[in-house]
Amino acid sequence: MLDTGFTEALLLPQAGVDALALPPVELNEMTLADGSVIQAEVYEGRVIWDGQERTIVIHGVEGSPLLGMSLLYDHLITMEVVAGGSVTITALV
Repeated sequence: MLDTGFTEALLLPQAGVDALALPPVELNEMTLADGSVIQAEVYEGRVIWDGQERTIVIHGVEGSPLLGMSLLYDHLITMEVVAGGSVTITALV
């Protein structure tokens, strides 16, 4: 899921973080859309983004995976806002 309210790079369910054996970095406080505050473990991980390997921070929290705005910076997002519509992410640089 793409989340324009999530300012970080990537959020994965804790089970996914555990399966990838990502190294923990710190514990971080996060404010959710409903205003509640939770503690989230932050991990270091690598992704292939625009054909390049990047090291990013990944938050481990229960719920669905979220793609956040820091990973989407310098990109154009185009959405077909219909059931089953496509989403296209294109680098601007």
